[in-house]
Amino acid sequence: MVIEYYFNEDNAPLLYQRNATYYVKKVFDEVLSESENDDVICKIYHIIPLLQEKTLHHLIRSCLHDKTNISCYNSSTLVMTIENKNNLLNTNVEHEDFMILEDPMNYEEVFNILNNRTIQKLKMQGVFFISSKDVYIAPEVTIEKGTYIYPNVEIVGNSHIGENNFIGPHVFIANFSCGCYNLISWFVGKDSHIGNRNQLGPFLHFREKVILEDDNVIGNFNELKTVNMKSNNKMKHLSYFGNVTMGEHNNVGCGVITANYNGKRKASIQIEDETFIGCNSTLVAPLKLNKNAYVAAQSVITKDLQENEFAISRPELITKKRNRS
Repeated sequence: MVIEYYFNEDNAPLLYQRNATYYVKKVFDEVLSESENDDVICKIYHIIPLLQEKTLHHLIRSCLHDKTNISCYNSSTLVMTIENKNNLLNTNVEHEDFMILEDPMNYEEVFNILNNRTIQKLKMQGVFFISSKDVYIAPEVTIEKGTYIYPNVEIVGNSHIGENNFIGPHVFIANFSCGCYNLISWFVGKDSHIGNRNQLGPFLHFREKVILEDDNVIGNFNELKTVNMKSNNKMKHLSYFGNVTMGEHNNVGCGVITANYNGKRKASIQIEDETFIGCNSTLVAPLKLNKNAYVAAQSVITKDLQENEFAISRPELITKKRNRS
């Protein structure tokens, strides 16, 4: 038995590289491992399978029963062939069952077929779609019942959405998981996890490694990267947090920036519970704000604040009489 795989994954869309390779190898390996036909040669060339797994199993088993060889080629005319020692047969497989993905003209058609199947499956499981026309859900994504998906949403990768969430409009998430009762709109996030009852967006970006627990509000034009945040925090607009660990019941004012990179290495910032950080402040890492610390607006904090400590580094205000000519 000889099995050859020719997947030109560099030319395939990122969303399908892993999925297509895994799917085809899995089915062929399972079936061929059951076969006692040592003469079988299986060759697959950069093909996207649209068959249901059960149907693909049946097709391959039928071919093996006839002691034929199976090849899937990258050709604009030949989709699948079944070969035996005497002749070469072109099988007329349904157009929506096997499609090559070499020609860019086929991309949209393939995406629509897979996406429609995924959306129909999710609807049967109790997921609501306001309008599925501009929604893409990758086949490996799991979404639980009671969740509403709004227009212009794309969910890919190893993502899991819990029950009763509101996702969208205008959301892109990859390798992202969330609990229940979250409200997410105008949001881009990857490689992150949130708990329950969080409000995210609009115009919010989770770059990577963001973990939120419950009941947080992260609002307009914020960016987070490598942040671990507990519950009941508010960060409503125009701030950047990087390499931050934060406790509970904190308030982050507008325009707060963490300076966590000195040009050579990154440092971290730890914020305990019940702190208040005023608008337009800069927190320079490494730094620790202990419980109930208070940072006045427009301050630059370069050393640790102790519990119940107040910090202000704002320049002195100078006023002078105007001279009018």
